[in-house]
Amino acid sequence: LKLFVESKDYFDFVNREKLFSKLLKNDKESLEELLILKQELENGLKQMFGYDVSVYILAELLEITDEKWADTIEVYLNRRRFNLIIEPRYYDAALQIYNRVKSQRNIYGVGLVNTKKIAQYNKPQPRSLASIITSDNIDAKRYINYIVGNVIMCEDVTELEHYSAAITNEGMVYQGY
Repeated sequence: LKLFVESKDYFDFVNREKLFSKLLKNDKESLEELLILKQELENGLKQMFGYDVSVYILAELLEITDEKWADTIEVYLNRRRFNLIIEPRYYDAALQIYNRVKSQRNIYGVGLVNTKKIAQYNKPQPRSLASIITSDNIDAKRYINYIVGNVIMCEDVTELEHYSAAITNEGMVYQGY
C-alpha cells in the first residue's frame, strides 16, 4: 500500500493537486503553500547550483507494507508527512531559501528536514511503525526511522506500558508514562 500516493513517479500539477487536496482534507490554501514552497526551493537551488536539485514531499516517497496500520500512521505523522526532503549536501542552501520564502509568503506548517542530522537513523526497532514503512529514498527512510523508529506497535492497550513509546492500531499512544 502506498503511503498517500498511487505511484512514486512524478506527478503533473493536476494529479498532484488532486492527491494533496485529498490529503490536506481540501485545505486548498495549505496545498498551495506546500507546492509553492517546494517549487521556490527547486527554482532557488537551480539558480544557485546551475542544475536541477530535487525537493520531495515526504508523503510522495513512502510506502506502508501493512495496510491495517495505514490510518494509524497517517494520523500519527500528521502534518510531518508534508515535510520537505532534500539531499544533505543541499540542506544549508535550501534552508536559506526556505526561510526567505516562508517569511515573504507567510507559509506555516511545512518543515524542511535537516537530512544532515539523521544519518545515524538507519535501522528502526523491531515492531516499530517505521519497520512497516519503506522508501527508496534513504533520507526519507532515515527521517521515518527518526520520528517513528522507536514507536512500537501493540495489539492491545495493556502492552503499551512495556515500551517507552508505543501505539495501538486504534491510535492509543503511550510515551514515557
